[in-house]
Amino acid sequence: MDKNDWIKSGIFLAAIIVTAFLFPRSQYFNFDYSKASPWEHEDLIAPYDFAMIKSEVELDEERANIRKSFIPNYQRSNESKDQYLAKLNWNYALNPIAYSILANSFDAGIYDSEELTKYKQDKIRVYQGGKEEIIRKSNVSTTSTVINALSDFVAQDTLELINKNLKPNISLNLEANQKELAEALEAINQEKGFIKKGEMIARKGDIVSDELALKVEALQKSFNTERTSGIASWLVFLGYILLTFLIYASLLFFIKTHYPKIYQDNIKIAFILIWPILFAFLVSLVESNSQLSTYIIPFCIVPIIVSNFYSNRLALFIHIVVVLIASFLSRLGYEFTFLQILAGIVTVLMVSETRQWNQFFKAIGVILSVYFIGYLGLELIKEASISEVGYDVFGWLLMNGIFLLLAYPFIPIIERIFGFTSSITLAELSDLNNKILKDLSINAPGTFQHSLQVANLAEAAVKEIGGDSLLTKVAGLYHDIGKTSKAEYFIENQDNIESPHNKLTNIESASIIINHVAEGIKIAKKEKLPQIIIDFIETHHGTTRVEYFYRKQKEAQNSGHVDQDLFTYPGPKPVTKEQTVMMIADSIEAAGKSLKSPTGQDIDKLVDKIIDHKIDSDQLSQSELTFDDLEKCAKVFKKLLRSIYHVRIEYPEEQVSKP
Repeated sequence: MDKNDWIKSGIFLAAIIVTAFLFPRSQYFNFDYSKASPWEHEDLIAPYDFAMIKSEVELDEERANIRKSFIPNYQRSNESKDQYLAKLNWNYALNPIAYSILANSFDAGIYDSEELTKYKQDKIRVYQGGKEEIIRKSNVSTTSTVINALSDFVAQDTLELINKNLKPNISLNLEANQKELAEALEAINQEKGFIKKGEMIARKGDIVSDELALKVEALQKSFNTERTSGIASWLVFLGYILLTFLIYASLLFFIKTHYPKIYQDNIKIAFILIWPILFAFLVSLVESNSQLSTYIIPFCIVPIIVSNFYSNRLALFIHIVVVLIASFLSRLGYEFTFLQILAGIVTVLMVSETRQWNQFFKAIGVILSVYFIGYLGLELIKEASISEVGYDVFGWLLMNGIFLLLAYPFIPIIERIFGFTSSITLAELSDLNNKILKDLSINAPGTFQHSLQVANLAEAAVKEIGGDSLLTKVAGLYHDIGKTSKAEYFIENQDNIESPHNKLTNIESASIIINHVAEGIKIAKKEKLPQIIIDFIETHHGTTRVEYFYRKQKEAQNSGHVDQDLFTYPGPKPVTKEQTVMMIADSIEAAGKSLKSPTGQDIDKLVDKIIDHKIDSDQLSQSELTFDDLEKCAKVFKKLLRSIYHVRIEYPEEQVSKP
């Protein structure tokens, strides 16, 4: 193995180890069944003694009884009666009757009316000096009843002042009540009775009743909590490692078979393997928090992001791998796996690109609908009742849809981290108001028009063979930006002016022509164009010759030896289908300018001649383009050129039969 293979193996093993350590060290006992439906598994016999658990209805009844019987407690203030009355007497000069009323009320206790309504119970507990007294609410005085008692013995203006400033001396201990009630609810015993070892729990074909479902649930809970120690836990861990190995190995084999270029790039392999690890971590985190549901995790963000850089096919395969890994960590069962894979399929079909917000929002709406309908269908099958559907899950799924919106801002971040180029970036670069294209249109208008035509020709041809048409179009727009610095040396920009090549030698002229590739790369790097666009600029002439000046030089030397290297582009030759198609489109568009009022046959001959020349000059030797692809592209080029040059449809001549 070479260094690249060792690095790839290290990434692969690291992914397995990191993922495996997120798995629980326990075995999960889980049966799929639906209430009111037959038990489809073999006879289920209790493997050991275990406790039955109460149903949620029973637990709710106990909770309701605890809340109903709970007596809230109140705390008497530490302020003495003398201090309390002295303060009121000082401010309002109370008469003896009013003073006596307030003194008696203080001894009995003065309560806040609103606090008494917080609990519905008719009794309360009052703590004073470490002692507890239970009294009825009907026997206590409130601030309002004290004011009513004073109304006949105190002037109205004084009564209003007392009403504003009279404070209760017994107040509700809300924090202590909440804590005490929570502890009482927490202390509810969830078990009821026992199932003995060997006892029949369910026979195959039995209808799953509520009682049977409770027994199975109790066994599952017992099994999952008790069988988690010793060598069994390590064997479970080993099982997870083996399954993780199989899943990751299948993914890498798929990539190696169908995407060899990605397989050779360790950064791209790392990018792909990050997704199952990341979502395994998220599932592990959510599963450890009983307040959250795994349905909140936006799994469909994976195919949305990956499809921006790779094919939908690979995006779906990675999504399935992510869901399979997550299924080991989630306790939601097959419903979770089914729903996530279904949502992923719909995502790949709907989200072809994310550069248009309205389409993106529409796609997320469809994905959410699939989640909602799919979950409802699964719940109806499982529970056989509308009332038993877990409607709270719809809230988690809605949050899932909201989190999917994060896919859009994540794409440029991932671009910068891994050096990728997304359709969003390409769409921005296709804007003709971009600085580079603006400069090209001003300084080299002929080249700009040529680039537009090349972009359109190449885009249409690549779309026909299933390639990246947007990438090809953008590359076509930028492939000749190197001509900007010396635009007048290129024939498409020489509008009624003397060619500056007349003052140069053939070698100097060829050097300027050839150098537009290097200049283009220089401009592209300065303006920070993606490397994938720079590759197009670098390969769009391959290793062809500047034929015009080469032949002139041969004539000047009377057919003597001419150093071809001085007239040959440095390359490299195009490799990808998109690069190859753009190279051919560039040559066809340039050669088409020499046609004067061409016929359809003229155009067909030109296209075939250019393609044959590229093959004969060995420019397609490294290309991924097949002969079948080449034939399809040729048909597209011929059709578009006929449209550009307004060639009429050629009808066969009518043959007149002789009499």
